[in-house]
Amino acid sequence: MRIALVGPFGLKPKGTMAVRALPLARALRARGHAVTMILPPWSYPSDAGRAYDDAGVQIENVAIAPRAFIPSRLVARVRACQPDLVHIFKPKAYAGLTQWLLWQMRRVGLQNARIALDTDDWEGAGGWNDREKYSAAQKKFFAWQERWGLTHADAVTVASRALETLAWSLGAPRARVVYVPNGVNPLPASDLSRAAARAQYGLQDARVILLYTRFFEFDCARVVDILTRVLAELPDAKLLLVGKGLFGEEKQFLEMAAARGWRERVADAGWEMSGETD
Repeated sequence: MRIALVGPFGLKPKGTMAVRALPLARALRARGHAVTMILPPWSYPSDAGRAYDDAGVQIENVAIAPRAFIPSRLVARVRACQPDLVHIFKPKAYAGLTQWLLWQMRRVGLQNARIALDTDDWEGAGGWNDREKYSAAQKKFFAWQERWGLTHADAVTVASRALETLAWSLGAPRARVVYVPNGVNPLPASDLSRAAARAQYGLQDARVILLYTRFFEFDCARVVDILTRVLAELPDAKLLLVGKGLFGEEKQFLEMAAARGWRERVADAGWEMSGETD
């Protein structure tokens, strides 16, 4: 089978295509399918126009200037692959527009590939629409894209049970919704010993609490309250913070830690790229 995977952005710095779509593409290739990933790397412009092979998966990054042409470029590359199946990742923005165009083309006989949609985030009201600083028009459009995309696909893959119920609530037929959780990607071998890695962050022999977050899963004040109590009970423990907020929430968190008297017990690793922190 020929399969095209279409993303809303490139492999960097956002994670969906690198840690969800690419491992799936590699697994499909290992099963004998011809797999192409088609991406618009607007958030990592240096990848624009770059094409290469990754474990048998063909990676194609389309040109991103001018941006108004990105959807048509994605569609053109999909059609050039002549896929039996197109798997769209995320129902919004460029990927959502590509899904809409391909669906309309199929209606009039210009392409006949089956269309699947993957969703690993809640995009509309209560989801990313409430987190990102979108305009009112963007919020309305993305909410429409999510609803339309989930109800105009031959199959829908979801990353969580919560998204499964969301898809059902928006009208996606239950029989077409498939739960596909994120897998585990093996980390590359590291030349750094455990002791050296701990020393790098000033952890040495301390007990380590890992907070791996983008700071939208919880209220900062609540987690600071919890950690204050935990650290009081564990005087030899330190906190390893891996993550960064969308709007500088990590700075607020560290200021609150300082006010509570345990900022010096926090090792701030920031937003690590894959493979840098083992």
